[in-house]
Amino acid sequence: MASSDPAPHGAASNSTTGRMAGKVAVITGGASGIGRACGLRFASEGASIVVADLNPDRAASIVDEINAVGSDAIAVQVDTSQQEQNDAMADAVVDAFGRIDACVAAAGISHSGSVSREIEDQAGQDRFDRGGLAADIR
Repeated sequence: MASSDPAPHGAASNSTTGRMAGKVAVITGGASGIGRACGLRFASEGASIVVADLNPDRAASIVDEINAVGSDAIAVQVDTSQQEQNDAMADAVVDAFGRIDACVAAAGISHSGSVSREIEDQAGQDRFDRGGLAADIR
C-alpha cells in the first residue's frame, strides 16, 4: 500500500488529517495507558490537550511529549471521584483554552497484584470510584 493510501477498514493510520485542529480535549487518566495514547493521538490531529490525572509528575511528562509533537497542553491534577475537583478541572480548562470540545474519561482503577483495603471496604470504594467523571461542564 502506498503511503498516501488510506488505511484499510479497521486499521490504524499513521497519517494525520488535522481533524481536531483548534479543538480542546480533556483526557482524564491522561498520564498513562489508554488516556496517554488518546492524548498523543488527538495532539497529532491538532488538538490542544488537558492531561488530567492523579499523578502530577506523570501528567507533566505527557505534556512534554504532547508539546514535542507541536500541540499545546496543560496538566491538571484531579481525582475524578471528587465533584469539586472535577469542577476545578473544568474551570482550569476554560481559563486556559476558553472551552472544552471533547472529553475522554480514561481515569480508572486497577488492582492487579495488590489490594489496599479489606475486601468489603474495597468493593464499596470501587463502586464509588467507578462513578467516573462527574463534572457539570457548561
